[in-house]
Amino acid sequence: MPILITEGLQGNSFNIFLEATNDSSLGFEEKYKEIDEAIERGKRLYFEFGFGFDPLSHHFKDQMRLQGCSIALTTFTRKIYEKYHPYIDGVFLYRGAGDFRQAIENHAEMRQLRDEFCEIMGKNEHAERLFSLQILMEYLHRLGAVLPDELSLNVLLNFKSIVSSAQQAELLAAYTFPYIKPCVKGAKVPFEGLAWEWGKSEFGFIGSDPALFEEIETPNRALLLPEVGRVDYEILERALEQLNAEKISYKIIPDQMLNESWHLIDDLFILEGFVSSEGKRMIDGFIAAGGRVNKIGGLCKTALSG
Repeated sequence: MPILITEGLQGNSFNIFLEATNDSSLGFEEKYKEIDEAIERGKRLYFEFGFGFDPLSHHFKDQMRLQGCSIALTTFTRKIYEKYHPYIDGVFLYRGAGDFRQAIENHAEMRQLRDEFCEIMGKNEHAERLFSLQILMEYLHRLGAVLPDELSLNVLLNFKSIVSSAQQAELLAAYTFPYIKPCVKGAKVPFEGLAWEWGKSEFGFIGSDPALFEEIETPNRALLLPEVGRVDYEILERALEQLNAEKISYKIIPDQMLNESWHLIDDLFILEGFVSSEGKRMIDGFIAAGGRVNKIGGLCKTALSG
């Protein structure tokens, strides 16, 4: 499990920043001394790319900008990964709030795509932020595809300003992060990635104080997240509060991903009336495989019959 301590020499892993804007020199050889010193101290290596994405103006359809970022990643592979790959575990492709709503507003093509997305959910601040994050992650997945498959791909997301647990749950849904894992600051819900600065995780930690991190075991319970456009945020918020109040360790599985995600899950909690038709069929399969399904109001006391 990676423990990246950003201050001092604690932890088993070390994060090295690489300037990767379109006008940077990509002189990554300058990092060889820092890399060699970290290896001598027995550290595993992570690298963070500073692409300089401006949340007010970045244009996700700018192919020249995308190509420039890809060149930075291929240069990293050639100059650093091929030289040090036995010591490298992963990379960070982004650090920030994941909020590019203003940049999207500034470009007509992106506005149209956003408005089409919001027809499903209704146009509101959360829907626009969800679209923004999904566009960012699609962009980063395209970038990450040029890197070696062996690398762990990650993003650092600061969610301190998002007070709603229900909205966080939807923002951190696994379908947004198929190959790149979120490392979250201010998380109110479980997610599959490193804890950032404080919190709980089974995957590891990045931050300044390891005392603020709690390692947890893989949960055998899960909450089924309704499909986009079917979420009642007040009901979901109460369900999350109930799970947290009863100190139940759980993960969150999107409705459409149940079949591929129920491995090691014994108990599934659902929001009654918010399960899709396909989700109900998958639940039948989960029950047939020995799983227990419970309405969130009763938790383990109220079993759902086929």
